[in-house]
Amino acid sequence: MELTPQQHDAVNELANIAVGRSASMLSMMINRKIEIDVPVVKLISTDNLGQFFQERYSEDILGVSIGFDGEFRGTSTLIFERHQGKTLVDKLLSEQLDDDDWGGIDDSGSVDEEADLMLSDTDKEALIEMGNIMINGLMGSVSNLLQTVLNYSLPELKLKFSFSNGSGDKIETEPFNALMLETHFKDSEARIEGFLTLIFESREHIYQFLEAVDKLISVSGDENDDF
Repeated sequence: MELTPQQHDAVNELANIAVGRSASMLSMMINRKIEIDVPVVKLISTDNLGQFFQERYSEDILGVSIGFDGEFRGTSTLIFERHQGKTLVDKLLSEQLDDDDWGGIDDSGSVDEEADLMLSDTDKEALIEMGNIMINGLMGSVSNLLQTVLNYSLPELKLKFSFSNGSGDKIETEPFNALMLETHFKDSEARIEGFLTLIFESREHIYQFLEAVDKLISVSGDENDDF
């Protein structure tokens, strides 16, 4: 399965709106400008997604996942190479005067049982909050523009991944397509690579997602205007 040119443009616009909102929210939180590159959008099979991260980073990655359900179901995950994720969190926290501003893990999400001694509790809270902002920015844009209602789980920090699909949950059925957005977080000192993935629960759910995208394209075309 591949995106048509029209679908690619529509999904790319969704992603642009989402990362723009997320960058603004992150910048406001730390009172420091954070830029996020225009994401590179692609559909990739769940098998190839796992292979992509394994070849690129071995098993040295972390991420924050939020489940969603409604017209289509799946999991969205913000993924970083472990050391780059730690670097970004250090930059975010360096601007925080009060660690309590991030809230608590019990209120905002959960953490996998696999502990990482490099990450303090404050680091983990910051990662959860950052993932929550990025994923909700994306899924909120998807929900609003595709005019569908989605429900969300609490964010979960994942320090150990199963590379069968990159989300930590092994897929027993045949592989199907996931949506991957590759972007970079930038400030005056660093450029950090990150990935947002939408892994749908089944092939049926990604078809439903693309049908909603096609409906948006049709409406936009009828109005002869950008959405």
